Amino acid sequence: MNTYLIFALGMLSMFAIIAIIVIVVGIVMVIKQQKQINKLSRTVDDLDKRTSNEITNLSNEIYQNITNNINNLKKESEGYCDSRIDKLEKKLTEKN
Repeated sequence: MNTYLIFALGMLSMFAIIAIIVIVVGIVMVIKQQKQINKLSRTVDDLDKRTSNEITNLSNEIYQNITNNINNLKKESEGYCDSRIDKLEKKLTEKN
């Protein structure tokens, strides 16, 4: 009977040791995953900020390009109209 008791206590202690090892390994894995999650979160935040800045910069650049194109077209059309008016004036003065 004493042998069965010692055997049972030995088995229970082995199960307890295995359970403690599994718990410790689980805690270590959770801590590692938590660190990875925090790192990924910082990476996502950084990417979000960079993307937002890039979108703002591109929007400003596009606006600037559109404004420049409009101003260039305005100058070209004014120049064209001025040249046509000058030609018309020249023709009118030649006839008189």
